[in-house]
Amino acid sequence: EKIGFISSAITSRTGESLFWGALGTLLIFPVALILVISLVGIILIPIELAIVAVSAFLGYVAVVALVGGRIFRALGKETSPLVLETLLGSAVLWAAGLVPYARWVVIGAVWVMGLGGFITAVIHRRSIRGGPLMHRVP
Repeated sequence: EKIGFISSAITSRTGESLFWGALGTLLIFPVALILVISLVGIILIPIELAIVAVSAFLGYVAVVALVGGRIFRALGKETSPLVLETLLGSAVLWAAGLVPYARWVVIGAVWVMGLGGFITAVIHRRSIRGGPLMHRVP
């Protein structure tokens, strides 16, 4: 469900996802440097790296599922299991990575978009329609 939520954030707010992904990627090292300088923050560096790794992984899976879902829809199948969408998207991105010099571009683009999609989903968790993180009070 969270993967679908991140995918919908990427779809509905693509530009914002790219912005937050680029900014988040650029800020990984400066934030770690600030934590090192503060001495007390040294303890927080593994936590920062774990948060970045988990959010980037979830974002990566969301982008892969989004690619697979769009391929399924282009083939005329409106609904398909998320697992199949993810497998198809992974295969397509893996194949795109076989092209010389395109591998790092593909990995970089998916990383930035996935991280940005995760950040965007967290920022707009209440306004993105149909997301599992929406909490409505009756």
